Amino acid sequence: MSQKYHIARNGTGPKPVVRIQLDHDGECSVNSVAITPDGRRAVYGGEDRTVRVWDLERDRLVISFEGHPCRSPEEPTNYIYNMAVTPDGRYAVSGGEERMVRVWDVERGQCIAALEGHSAGISAVAISADGRRVVSGGWDKTVRAWDVREGRCLATLEGHVDVVDCLAITADGQRAFSGGWDDARIWDLERGVCVSVFHDDCMHDIAITPDGRRAVSRGCGAKVRIWDLERAECVHVIRASSAGGVALSGDGRIAVITPGMHITVWDAERKRFLARYEPSLEVVSDVAIGGDGRIFAWDWNGLLFIWPPVKVN
Repeated sequence: MSQKYHIARNGTGPKPVVRIQLDHDGECSVNSVAITPDGRRAVYGGEDRTVRVWDLERDRLVISFEGHPCRSPEEPTNYIYNMAVTPDGRYAVSGGEERMVRVWDVERGQCIAALEGHSAGISAVAISADGRRVVSGGWDKTVRAWDVREGRCLATLEGHVDVVDCLAITADGQRAFSGGWDDARIWDLERGVCVSVFHDDCMHDIAITPDGRRAVSRGCGAKVRIWDLERAECVHVIRASSAGGVALSGDGRIAVITPGMHITVWDAERKRFLARYEPSLEVVSDVAIGGDGRIFAWDWNGLLFIWPPVKVN
């Protein structure tokens, strides 16, 4: 159940946060959580291979369904590694060890597309705002673009020479951004070509504005970068003691990063520090920003915290 805490501190003093324990198999980690932009629901999955939808306002499970079934009794894993959700919360996409991308009708709890083509596990997925286009990437070093309605691969995008670790797609589904252990790339999905290698080092996480103009990314050496993607140019580097997940507000103004046990909030336009939050988590696995500016953070055990928006002067 949700509880009120006073454990987040910044320059203005304690701030109330909400603490929620997401339901899951307690012996299995929660590998990925996708927050709907309105901040009302969390869609998540992990080692128990189950996709669940949690109502964050009423603090209750909405629906759960078997996400990626076991391949065989002798091979019982098929963990879910990554999830994404459309802005309206209607559709979600998941990928993992199964080598298959699954698209879900969240309200019905039904798989509406099972997209086959990857030759190895899938570590990154993203979905367009209308739910019609999906991109996926993983250990086979490729990025694939999919038409959900037709259930077919539109393009296999080659160029990475190592694992693809993160993906983002513009709201209109026209461009995708991929990062991996080698570099980071911008793809024109209509033509199926790479239009820019905008970073020549590893990238493990990326968050973009819906129009694809700005981004924040996490790379090697605990470096977090803020990007002007129209110019394919890094405009600021944040050096942290370590780096986990990153998030960016829809207008590109607020960036949130999690260097391990705490969370820092930044004004991405003015490139200045705003706040530091310290949830009672051993390790913060990832973060998100809702459409109303609320900040979300969670750990591998499905313990989730919510903070109110940070005011920017």
